[in-house]
Amino acid sequence: MVKLSELCHSMLAVSEKAANVARTIRSEDTLFELLIEEKSGDQKNPISDKDFKTLGDVLIQETVKHDLNKKFEGFGHRIFGEESNTFMNQLGEKITVEVKDSVDKTSDLLKRVLNGKVEAADLLAKAVHTDIVLSEEPCLADVTEDIDVSNVGVWIDPIDSTAQYIKGIEDCESVNGIYREGLQCVTVLIGAYNMDTGLPFFGIINQPFSMKDHDAKRWIGRCHWGLNYNRRKINNLSVAKQRGLGFMLNWQEKQSIQDKFKNHAIDSSHGAGYKMLCIALGLTRGYPVSLGGSYRWDTCAPQAILTSLGGGILDYSKTVNNAKSMDLAQVFNGKSELPDKLAKCQVLYHQPNEGVTSDTQCWYNNGGLIGFSSNQNLHDMLEILVDQINQ
Repeated sequence: MVKLSELCHSMLAVSEKAANVARTIRSEDTLFELLIEEKSGDQKNPISDKDFKTLGDVLIQETVKHDLNKKFEGFGHRIFGEESNTFMNQLGEKITVEVKDSVDKTSDLLKRVLNGKVEAADLLAKAVHTDIVLSEEPCLADVTEDIDVSNVGVWIDPIDSTAQYIKGIEDCESVNGIYREGLQCVTVLIGAYNMDTGLPFFGIINQPFSMKDHDAKRWIGRCHWGLNYNRRKINNLSVAKQRGLGFMLNWQEKQSIQDKFKNHAIDSSHGAGYKMLCIALGLTRGYPVSLGGSYRWDTCAPQAILTSLGGGILDYSKTVNNAKSMDLAQVFNGKSELPDKLAKCQVLYHQPNEGVTSDTQCWYNNGGLIGFSSNQNLHDMLEILVDQINQ
């Protein structure tokens, strides 16, 4: 058993290190161009035009595993992510990327990946091995519970919205607080879940490129987190009120769904993590996704944060099918808890999809998603989706 606050603090620290690695890679243009390789086969996201695998993804994922396993022995075996830890360099050499027990050893391995580029390998190795010292989170001070780490699993998306990370657009302006593209959409996602129930309880959305300091010519990050454990719901989000009145929709959402929301403001952006973050920050009311397009590593962290606010992430197909047979106004009726029938639609993280053999597709959110920050916003979305408005 360990202190829950200690686990949360350790995850926050490693998310900051991950964000720093992401910034380090982007700051070296020639290095960044070298690191990109396109995903293919069953590793390709079927809903994206382009999807890339970068050394940054692999290195960040392995850094999270290494640091948390060092802190909590054996924990690394229960940390799962999007990427396999293999990388092919320009010479066609297949290399297993991992964090070694010293800067020099990690640098030596990275030199092989980088075709002998000593300076770049040293820079990355230093970032990976630099300890991050965080001040204590004030709202975690009252968290005194112990937790059995052997019953905790973690999902990581090392760099969500990889396409925006690669494009590196820096001069985008937000619309009502939402960036439709650009580095601000890039996030590091780390979510912890109960391995018995599959429900997430602690999530981190770290934005490595939240704001550009033009004088210092560097990016400043921002870390968002939420905890929902044993009915304790806390987070570091300061959301005074619901600012956004619209709903988030994917650009490639089915036309029939888009038509249902034609009388409402529609927001669009990139990255599952960033879009869910916009809900958590009150910039948009909800995010219905009737198609697939995301994986468990995309949604574990955001779901934990949204549940800490009184919201969550549900399976779209199951939720809409159940809602069709419900009198939504009566079932919700100002209640703060999810109706039992919809609580069973929460996305779970401990069991793969049945009847799927692909390592990646077995963790695909193939039923679609509904992200929301409050029961009221979920109610309003479902009224639109199942045509119960003014009934």
